[in-house]
Amino acid sequence: MGTNFNPSIHQAVAVPTHSYFDDMNEDFSMVDTDLFASLMRRYNATKKKLMEISAFMKEHSEETKLLDLFFRGNLEGRDARAISSFHYNRLFNTEGAIKALDANCWSEALALTKIMDLLPAKRRNEWNNNIYELNTPPFTEDNVRATLLELFAQRKNYFAERVDGIFRALSHEHVTNRPEGFSKRLISYIRYSVILVSSDVAHIEDLRHVVATLLKREAPPGHSIAMYNLINDIYKTGRTGEWFDIDGGAFKIKVFLKGTVHIDIHPDIAWQLNRVLAHLYPQAIPSQFKTPKKQAKNIKIKPLLQPLPKSILLALHKINEKRPARSECTHYYGLPIGHFDDKFARERVIDTLTAIGGQASDNDVVWFDYDVSEVINEIVFSGVLPDAKSHQFYPTPEALGEYAASLLEVDLTDIALEPSAGTGRLAAFLPKGQTTCVEYAALHCDILRAKGFDDVHQADFLKWAPQHAGRFTKVLLNPPFTGGQAEAHLDAALTCLAPGGRLVAILPSGMASRWRPEKAQQATVKWMPTIHNAFPGVGVSVTIAIVEK
Repeated sequence: MGTNFNPSIHQAVAVPTHSYFDDMNEDFSMVDTDLFASLMRRYNATKKKLMEISAFMKEHSEETKLLDLFFRGNLEGRDARAISSFHYNRLFNTEGAIKALDANCWSEALALTKIMDLLPAKRRNEWNNNIYELNTPPFTEDNVRATLLELFAQRKNYFAERVDGIFRALSHEHVTNRPEGFSKRLISYIRYSVILVSSDVAHIEDLRHVVATLLKREAPPGHSIAMYNLINDIYKTGRTGEWFDIDGGAFKIKVFLKGTVHIDIHPDIAWQLNRVLAHLYPQAIPSQFKTPKKQAKNIKIKPLLQPLPKSILLALHKINEKRPARSECTHYYGLPIGHFDDKFARERVIDTLTAIGGQASDNDVVWFDYDVSEVINEIVFSGVLPDAKSHQFYPTPEALGEYAASLLEVDLTDIALEPSAGTGRLAAFLPKGQTTCVEYAALHCDILRAKGFDDVHQADFLKWAPQHAGRFTKVLLNPPFTGGQAEAHLDAALTCLAPGGRLVAILPSGMASRWRPEKAQQATVKWMPTIHNAFPGVGVSVTIAIVEK
């Protein structure tokens, strides 16, 4: 796998300390001194025990043959025959045991410093292979400190190597991939039969890190496993041929059954990647590929999305494999979350499940009023949740929603609308077969459909409303409150109301003194008494408007 670009004809040069890299984070602390000292103490103590055990077994070589009786009596078949006194001289050799100890401690040291997150895929694979094959340097304090300091010192070069590795991994068979450098559409190959080949996905994970760095965002934690799980799930769930946003729209991918992966990046990201390549191969990248196009717009990453940590996504993936079970008594779906060693991770998982409509119980089960499986898959695929604060998403409390819906007086002949429907807490009081839901967040739309709403539109309601003027006989809404959004949503919802129809809106209490329908709407408004502390934890007072045409 590679492009037509041949680096052998261009002499690679060391990446200079250039202003382009100056904004890279300089604060790469190595590791907490106490943790490092603790690791060295454990290493030395374990090494001492290994040598003592080896010396004991050699001193009692005749007696160790009695261990054969333990193996024969307590192991079965091939396991019992695999170990015998014939192997003891090799089995208790200190050299091999210390190599294994060295490899284990190097792995732990790299994990403590998170240095693997800095390395390009090729160097990560080299370290992983050396650890697996017990081919690491002796684990001494001098060796460890010198190695880690050198790795940190080379981080800017590694960033360029990471970009170069991504470029080399692109398919050379597709003309979309330009031999001169990156373009906005990239195509790569992966191998998948029964399982996905993890090394094929490493460069896509590298792309996540690089794009995050260029956008001055926090780099995704970990390496390779997040994209591996995502693409593996796409295959397993039959979602090939669909576009998926990565890290809240930083870039997007589409996986095909034949093994190709299409990757779309912003043109501005493409030329920044080419600028990095140009540091490695200054004569190989034409100037037009490392200069931003004048017509390129500013990079716009989708707002209103909250990236979730890799550990939480992995936990959600594991939990979802259990599949929620439906209670015959309550008709609710129970999702066991299992045991967590990390209290913070457990709370974050419960918060995430609560954000998509779950209710936690005391027995480590989160309950849903719909089958949540596909929605959790979407979270794992995208790696994000709609951000409640920027969405102004505050689910309507049940009692308030029920009261507002009762004022709407929907009958069997009505056509109802719930704009900015969220996860359907308010729409739950409307007949599903007669209700249209409009919602900006794609994940919330999936939840609405899972709850049985068939007519769901993913759209900005303020842009959607003018195309549906006078269509609905009943409208029920709880709009965003800040920045004038409540007034804007109420005006837009009123245009969707048919003559003779009724609209009921939950609104900030202050609107009762300042909002009136426009004369052209020929509508009247009635304000209900103020309700204080209507939304738990928010401390806002609301009123309900009943508007009739």
